[in-house]
Amino acid sequence: MKLERFVIYDAGGTVIGSCTNTREGAIASAPPGGGAIRSDKDPRGVKVIKGRLRPRGKIQMQGEADASAWAKLRAERSRRLAQCDWTQTLDQPETFRAAWASYRAALRTLPDTTKNPHSFSWPKRPNEEGFQMPNPEQKGAAL
Repeated sequence: MKLERFVIYDAGGTVIGSCTNTREGAIASAPPGGGAIRSDKDPRGVKVIKGRLRPRGKIQMQGEADASAWAKLRAERSRRLAQCDWTQTLDQPETFRAAWASYRAALRTLPDTTKNPHSFSWPKRPNEEGFQMPNPEQKGAAL
């Protein structure tokens, strides 16, 4: 039994990985409708068209990297919004809510105002800019 390197692809022709195995083992590891092609090429740089490996274009690879970066940006933005939901409850002082509302608005518009998902700056949280959290023991105190 000779071990060889294979590129594994799914039924739609999308390369999903590679393995070192016998031909039978490689085919068995492919998903239903997919297959395996013997190749020493990096699986990230190829695609399968009509059962043959073809190089993927740099534009296509960059587009996929950008799509992944946008998805990560949106997921982190949603996480940051969820972390500060509590700041908008009516039992918080108005100035406190307003400062955090501004931060939350900047988070919401980030995907629209960001040109490059690989290089951008997150908006600053109010407490990162020296914003003082209200002291619950000083009710009615000026902020």
